[in-house]
Amino acid sequence: MSRLEQLQQRGEQAVVLVPRRGYRSFLSCRSCGEAVLCPHCDVALTVHRTAGGREWLRCHWCDHREELADRCSHCGSRAFKPFGAGTQRVMELLSEELEGLRLLRFDRDSTRGRDGHRHLLERFAAGEADVLVGTQMLAKGMDLPRVTLAAVLAADGLLHRPDLRASEQCLQLLLQLAGRAGRGERPGEVLVQTYCPDHPVIRHLVDGRYELFLEEELALRRSGGLVPFSRACLLRLSGPSASVTATAATSLAERIRTRLETAGWLLIGPAPAPVARVAGRSRWQLLLHGPGGSALPLPPERELRQGLPREVGLAIDPDPLTL
Repeated sequence: MSRLEQLQQRGEQAVVLVPRRGYRSFLSCRSCGEAVLCPHCDVALTVHRTAGGREWLRCHWCDHREELADRCSHCGSRAFKPFGAGTQRVMELLSEELEGLRLLRFDRDSTRGRDGHRHLLERFAAGEADVLVGTQMLAKGMDLPRVTLAAVLAADGLLHRPDLRASEQCLQLLLQLAGRAGRGERPGEVLVQTYCPDHPVIRHLVDGRYELFLEEELALRRSGGLVPFSRACLLRLSGPSASVTATAATSLAERIRTRLETAGWLLIGPAPAPVARVAGRSRWQLLLHGPGGSALPLPPERELRQGLPREVGLAIDPDPLTL
């Protein structure tokens, strides 16, 4: 806070990255602990707040929206408590703690419409605000010489995502954000809020040795036979029913198992996707692993689809960016 207080005196600006948009990350019942979930997706609804202070719930996957319930659907209690903080909540806290600090919000909700991103950045570059609070969009393509401070709140949410490339992508994002500060004549400063200061990502952000991080990451993946020392492919299935989709995924796995094993490939699954339901459709997936540089030993796509029910969709994602 003390660093932000000095911005106006110094004629400087800051960018603050918040991993989530909205007001609060989720709403939970204080009696039974049940989170308020989207009726169409297996995710918690995010709490948003209008300029007038009215709160409402929104799903960031299917865009379902609803009013805050007055009673828990699980136990009937009326006791709710919001948790976490999104860009809206951070804006509110900063305005309360630092009176006179001028703020702008830079996320998908505040940059809607044609050229919304450009117009908001032009306002910030023109000096209409001291601090730009936003999501990961902040790290991309900004050249603002008056920005001398880049801060990251709750970085642990970026560090511990359940994905093979989580550390790699997190360090890239943090380095990009760090590059927003100090692009002019004045030096820049980077502040990161984390419970894991010894995490390799934080350690290499501090020392700036991205090449050393890559060497360590490659050694880990080589020892485990993971990408890029192997190939991967995801078969994603989606359907209106969990049972029908699961049955279709199991049937598809049995049809291709022998072919994969003959080619030296490993079949993992079928298993529910990390978010098992989106927009009312159940999602299952098969993960294929094979020798690096080898061809994908799958039959033609038409043959793969022939054994599936008409209501079940199939997406083939060779060498996926996310697992």
